[in-house]
Amino acid sequence: MLDSWSANGTVAKIKYIHGRMFTKENYHEMLMRRTVPEAADYLAHSARYKDAFRDVDPNTVHRGFVEALLQRENFNTYMRLCRFQELDKLPFYDFLIKSKEIECILSMINNINSGLDNSYLNDLPGYVIKHSKVSLLEMSRAENYEQLLKILRNTPYYKILVKIPPLEDGSADYTECELRLRTAYYTELLNTAKHDFSEMQSKQLSEMISREIDCLNIINAYRMKAFFCYSSEEI
Repeated sequence: MLDSWSANGTVAKIKYIHGRMFTKENYHEMLMRRTVPEAADYLAHSARYKDAFRDVDPNTVHRGFVEALLQRENFNTYMRLCRFQELDKLPFYDFLIKSKEIECILSMINNINSGLDNSYLNDLPGYVIKHSKVSLLEMSRAENYEQLLKILRNTPYYKILVKIPPLEDGSADYTECELRLRTAYYTELLNTAKHDFSEMQSKQLSEMISREIDCLNIINAYRMKAFFCYSSEEI
């Protein structure tokens, strides 16, 4: 998909980023930190994340804020690589944006089900808004599942979620929504990898995607058993 000159330039940038990634020793050093501020201070002085924490006082942060900063930095790093190569114009490479869109939709469904006013807006990653084709801000206006579906009507997510009927109280089956959204997401990702890349590249990408699916299924299985007391057969 890339000519050799462009590929070399991208590989060089990726190698530079990879060279600043955390090593096993870095993680061991972080384990010695006993509090979130201490861990944040360690990140603020690391080559990989110092820019992300440049204007942050480590002594005032909490775990959720640190996590949000790390996610934003990783997202922005990926988008910079895509813009450098103009990969953001190709269908496969918007997978990270679609993943974030699904997270936002599920967050809104959880907000509706729980009756938590404004929690969706508080958790909405602002850095995704300008890249998304979904009206992420408009979703906050939905007071029930049917209203959310109307807002999503002109998106691919509507066809997936409209098959799930709303419950009597205006909420929706969160687990079913998550299952269908993520299944559609990974199915599309695997199909795109198969058709838009060479046989060798497609095989490598498919293996990586499958490992991610395995990890997600393991996490979900644990969550269903530990927190919702599902039986092995139900899982």
